[in-house]
Amino acid sequence: MSAVNFPNWRSCLRSDVDLSEQERASFEITIRWFLSYCKSMKAGADFERAWGFIDFAREQKQASEWTIERWKEAIRWFFRQGKARAGARAEGAMPAKTTPASAALGAGVVSGRGQGEASGAKSAQQGLGDLNLQTPKIRRGPRGPAMQAARLKASEPEWRLQCVRGIRIRDFSYSTEKAYLHWLRRFATYWKTDALESLGENEIKLYLDHLAVKERVSGGTQRLALNALVFYYRDVLKLELGDFSDYKKATGSKRIPVVLSVEEIRRTLACMAPEQALMARLQFGAGLRISELVRLRVKDVDFENQQLIVRGGKGDKDRVTLLPESLIPLLKAQRDRARALYEADRQQRVAGVWLPEALARKFRRAGERWEWFWFWPAAGLAADPRAAGTVRRHHVVAKSYGYAVTVAAREAGIAKRVTSHVLRHSFATLLMRNGTDVCQVQELLGHANLETTRIYLHVEGSKRPNSPADAL
Repeated sequence: MSAVNFPNWRSCLRSDVDLSEQERASFEITIRWFLSYCKSMKAGADFERAWGFIDFAREQKQASEWTIERWKEAIRWFFRQGKARAGARAEGAMPAKTTPASAALGAGVVSGRGQGEASGAKSAQQGLGDLNLQTPKIRRGPRGPAMQAARLKASEPEWRLQCVRGIRIRDFSYSTEKAYLHWLRRFATYWKTDALESLGENEIKLYLDHLAVKERVSGGTQRLALNALVFYYRDVLKLELGDFSDYKKATGSKRIPVVLSVEEIRRTLACMAPEQALMARLQFGAGLRISELVRLRVKDVDFENQQLIVRGGKGDKDRVTLLPESLIPLLKAQRDRARALYEADRQQRVAGVWLPEALARKFRRAGERWEWFWFWPAAGLAADPRAAGTVRRHHVVAKSYGYAVTVAAREAGIAKRVTSHVLRHSFATLLMRNGTDVCQVQELLGHANLETTRIYLHVEGSKRPNSPADAL
């Protein structure tokens, strides 16, 4: 493709009503940087220079994949609008207006088909939409069809783009991101508007009343919605929220946890596939949350000291818990199976496994090292929902494992509401039945409050009185 001559790009960008003010400012900075790069290379603005600029910018800024994708969108806009206006000048007509949504979809450059240029179609295929796609073909694993990734597209409402930026700057977890976006979407749907910046504390209070009175959600669910709304208005929009503490509080009550006996757990495990049964045995034997189980890495399973190290658990806290001695041979075999997938990924030059962003910036190649590999890797590759254009191997899907536990308990004839979290409840209860100190159980479970651990005393106390009916 020949170089694009687009001297009035700045005025065209500022008059593009399909872009938000923030996007126009971001695109202007990127395009100025790109043209400065082309000038330093003493070359025109063509695709070869665009590829070189992206590589140069990535090395200079060590930016995240999300930031790089935004740079690409700006350059796509420049090429598309420049080509369209050049074609319009040649034909004596104004170009048809294009939307930034097509840029976000990676359509490349408008090829000027009205001019019958064969090179235009070829350029469109080799456009910037193909950048960063030099990765193995996606083979869908247990995640099923294409993931509902949180892609940052120009067609998204402004509040979503703002919230995602705020969340990722603060390095919140992906589960927190999904939860906050879910509740903000429901809030926008309730008020039938995407202009959330026009709403305030009164609308928040009325919506929280609606959740408690009409939808009758639990106290924890209402608090999660409140956290999402307060984060958006206070931390993202930097608005001072007034007093809306008089909203209707959803009732919350403590429930006695469901607990399985050893025999019930044995029957459940017998109805599960071998790998999932091993995961369930480890969750029961170490008292892990389901997220802590699936996110285990090779380095966190310490066979020498017979302990598991939970990294970034609830509240982003680390802790040490038990590693059942009886499971060590089976876990070593699982590690060998994970090693085979790791070696295959390295041979195919698959992107390294996901790491927290701060850690990934400090140790840029750590995701490709064996010790950081997932202990329970997924069978196939999938797109990273927080790094556009990156395909890598994730851990097994928590939902599929949790569903397997529920189905196995049903097949075993257990008349209880069994989820994977029941295995963690059973771990704590059986420890207390065996006389383990409640403070030690608190440390193994990672509870911040001792009262949370004491609830298991009501399930299986060490000293239970006999019922008077037993004397009849």
